[in-house]
Amino acid sequence: MRWLAVARKDFENAARAYLVWGVAGVLAALVVLIVAIPGLVGNFSARLAFEATTQAVGTVVPIVALVAAYLSVAGERESGTLRILLSLPPSRRDVVLGKFLARAALVVASILLAFALGVVASLLVYGTVPVDVVLGTAALTCLLGVSFVGIAVGISASVGSRARAVALAVAFFVLTVVLWSPLLLAVRVLLELPLQGGAQPDWFLFLESFPPSSAFGRLYDSVVGSLLPGGPAASDSVFLSDAAMLAVLAFWTLVPLALGYWRFERADLG
Repeated sequence: MRWLAVARKDFENAARAYLVWGVAGVLAALVVLIVAIPGLVGNFSARLAFEATTQAVGTVVPIVALVAAYLSVAGERESGTLRILLSLPPSRRDVVLGKFLARAALVVASILLAFALGVVASLLVYGTVPVDVVLGTAALTCLLGVSFVGIAVGISASVGSRARAVALAVAFFVLTVVLWSPLLLAVRVLLELPLQGGAQPDWFLFLESFPPSSAFGRLYDSVVGSLLPGGPAASDSVFLSDAAMLAVLAFWTLVPLALGYWRFERADLG
């Protein structure tokens, strides 16, 4: 259980980082504002207000997770404190697993805090809380956050400097959150697929949903969207099923973490 001791200590250290709680505070403020403003300026329901948070959390939660975890291993490796830790009983596997669990717990805590504040805003503005929508949205958002923690810890474990960890974390975010849709638009043009409307092949729709934020969005539409009036219909394709999207999120959580540990295990820490 040495990994648990690493996780406990790392959680305490990471929880004191002002930058982490700064971006977590931005997330909380966004959730509160997006929930409250529609009810203050128009005739919106609390259910639709919480549904409107999806796009914001799909963009901000990855930033929270990457900021919380990208230096989890690389920062201590560059400063030399990691060598001191590894001179004690914890192994490199204990370090990677403990760091992942600590940073995942921190991100989940920030997400739950944001939605708890959103619940308070909903009670004040609408007088009610759509419990099923809130619980579904919060749970799926936590899955998204944990998947990006796995990515960030994997990146951090695979490199030896803060600069490389920052560069790779930013590059991953830009590629999967910012550039993925424009890149797929180029693929559509090259393959002469319909640009708007029309049937798309399942492999292309799966490719659209492969980034973690996109998988979260599709899973949200299927699980939580069905609770809303006029919600999207569930896909009958096995490649776009809830199980497939959960598998995508599990892939992004575990594979980068395993690859990062593989490189870390073989690294010369000097």
